[in-house]
Amino acid sequence: MTSHTSTSKTTLWTVLGVLAAAVILTTVVLDQSTPVNSDESDSESSRPLATRPLAEQPRIVFARPFQVAKPFRHVWHHEEPLVDSGFLVVLDAGDRDLRPRQNKESVLQIGGCVVDRINTGEGSGHLVVIVPEVDSLFGKPAFFGKPDLPEQMTAQKRSDALAEAVQFGNVAAGETEIRATMVEGLLEVADDFELRLAAIDLVERFAPDEEALISGWRVPRVR
Repeated sequence: MTSHTSTSKTTLWTVLGVLAAAVILTTVVLDQSTPVNSDESDSESSRPLATRPLAEQPRIVFARPFQVAKPFRHVWHHEEPLVDSGFLVVLDAGDRDLRPRQNKESVLQIGGCVVDRINTGEGSGHLVVIVPEVDSLFGKPAFFGKPDLPEQMTAQKRSDALAEAVQFGNVAAGETEIRATMVEGLLEVADDFELRLAAIDLVERFAPDEEALISGWRVPRVR
């Protein structure tokens, strides 16, 4: 009798153990298959990029030509050309997602030039950029192209991106519109650093909420 009871208890505990394991396994599977709330995840994979240029293009709201005494390298072109002139430009990108990325991003161009972005534009929608190697903004559409690494944009890639942008409806601002945004007078600076300080003045004016960037550049330069 005792042996039969012991065997029954052993069988019962075995069944309970199997059931418990099944419950745990089911819980784990369900937990892994439950989608993550997009509000709780800020991973870059949760922010898909456009695969072609968008017609909702940024607008030029400020432009001023510049010249630097000491040329600097434009590292956002694969060829890294030396630059001694161009334009400081402010773009209104509207409510576009402008959060920075550490990998491929929708490359921002004006005409056939990849611009040098000074600020993120988050919140304000305003991007302050350096447009090198151009003597005019007329006839040059501003657009976000396909995802790529800006520093790997060769002349051919930039030309292809511009052609595709025009194909998908991106157009250059009219001459009257450009002239309305243009500040009279050439900005003459000594070097790249002074040019970027001037750009930070524009960040403070058009994107004042980017306080960390602004204050960081306001720290006295150690020579």
